[in-house]
Amino acid sequence: MPAAQSRGSPKKRIIRRMRKYLLHYVLLLLFCLAIAFIMCYTVFFKLDKIKISGCTMYSESQIVDEIGAQKGDSLFQINISNAEKRLLGKMPYLKTVNISRQFPTTLKVEIVEETVLGAVYTADGFAIISDTGKVLQEGVLTLPEGMPRIVGLKNQSYDTGSYLNESVSSGGGLQKEILSLQIVSQQLAAYQFDDITYYDVIDLRDIKVMIEDRLLLELGSDTDMEYKCKFIRGVLDGKSSGDEKFESVPEEGVLDFSNPPALHTMSMSIDKVKNEEAYLDFGAAATPATDNVAGGQESQPLTPQTSGEEQTDADSAPEEEAAAGEEEATNPSGAEDTGGEGAEQTSTDTETTFNTGGGETVTNTAGGQVVTNTAEEAGSDTQQATENTTGTQSAGSSTEGTTGEDQENSETGQSTTSNSDVYNDAGRAPIVN
Repeated sequence: MPAAQSRGSPKKRIIRRMRKYLLHYVLLLLFCLAIAFIMCYTVFFKLDKIKISGCTMYSESQIVDEIGAQKGDSLFQINISNAEKRLLGKMPYLKTVNISRQFPTTLKVEIVEETVLGAVYTADGFAIISDTGKVLQEGVLTLPEGMPRIVGLKNQSYDTGSYLNESVSSGGGLQKEILSLQIVSQQLAAYQFDDITYYDVIDLRDIKVMIEDRLLLELGSDTDMEYKCKFIRGVLDGKSSGDEKFESVPEEGVLDFSNPPALHTMSMSIDKVKNEEAYLDFGAAATPATDNVAGGQESQPLTPQTSGEEQTDADSAPEEEAAAGEEEATNPSGAEDTGGEGAEQTSTDTETTFNTGGGETVTNTAGGQVVTNTAEEAGSDTQQATENTTGTQSAGSSTEGTTGEDQENSETGQSTTSNSDVYNDAGRAPIVN
């Protein structure tokens, strides 16, 4: 009897009833969640807008097409991971893509694009390379204005979307040239070197950069590139501001900072030092047309027929030239006097060394060789070098009897003279590249 009473006690009946109701509540909650889930997929959170930011190379319609989402689709039905992979695979100019849902009706697409490093000349057209070593485009025949060229990459094939890596036997990873260009381009951009004509990485111990198509920067290796770019920027800013200390910095020529702390400058025509490979273009160097057929012999140059009087003048021209040659041979001293000034001035270069310690030295060099004197020798060497330079110029200009044609030749010789200056940072220890 007591056992029967215990089983039917009010307390236990209440517990059993609560368990029963709890199960009902749980089932009801699950049912409601299922209904809400179905409603979200079918009724609520419909796609109404796609916000795209950070993209300049592709249009919004191209981005939307690659995502594959249509207006009215449920935000939950869009596979974000697959959409990101499609964008990165189909659009090489994209570096990173992040897609997120903004409830209730918006899809947000954040894009970071690759930074263009330059273009490489290939047989099939230019290949555009990013600063991460990625081939962004190939077969480009006409480059955008202001895009730098790259000379010295050892890659033989350029496939869009691939990276310029070392061979497996060399350890893989990005090419050393790309790694050096990353350092150089970042520091040049940091110090506002914007107008870059080309990069030359043929020798990684002698990296060269042409800026504004008039100044060739010889930077040596990529060691301490920040200091090199900062120092050169200071020199150029001093030149542009009219600082007398930098008045000898050339408008066109070479700035050699491959061995800091001495910055060697040389004023000369940039055509003498530029890398012609960096100026190759499609259609610029077309083969001249000939009248030959494939496999045939080369024909003689086609020349117009001359009349009788013209033919007589043409036949007598060699005889007149021979007579003029004999006359010049009989007067060898005159020939020497005529060419002496031009030849002597052409081979004369002047170098000025500016030291932060206060010394200034002017020396005479031959062949454009750079000679750097110490501050202690500045006093005596300046006078001697100035006298040597003055003597050389006076010896060349003392020739008498120069005709108008001879003076023109001497002026041509003066135009090829180059000045070499050295700006020395005395507070900086030399850097070994």
